[in-house]
Amino acid sequence: MKKLTKLDDKIEVAEELSEDQKKGLWSYRRMIQIVLNNCTPRNNEESMDIHQILLKLRMKEPDIEFEDAQFKLIWEKFDANGDGKNFQRFHGPTVFYLKQCEKALEVK
Repeated sequence: MKKLTKLDDKIEVAEELSEDQKKGLWSYRRMIQIVLNNCTPRNNEESMDIHQILLKLRMKEPDIEFEDAQFKLIWEKFDANGDGKNFQRFHGPTVFYLKQCEKALEVK
């Protein structure tokens, strides 16, 4: 199992922002939802797997556990998204966030 923690924290961007601009930033949960909702599944089974992940992300808990295969699928879709579908401003920090969540579990 892999756990994504503090999903509702706002994405940390590189530039300095005003308080009003910070309010408009997406959460890590929202960015993951955007990438998964806009990806192209390879087949019907992968489509159902992505749907299950998206249903989990609808839960209100700030920390959600995913099966290893689900976590791997999230990574795959972020790798595929690296071709410029979403701006670096949001994509890079979310990839860093996913990596930090993955490392936190390796330490335990």
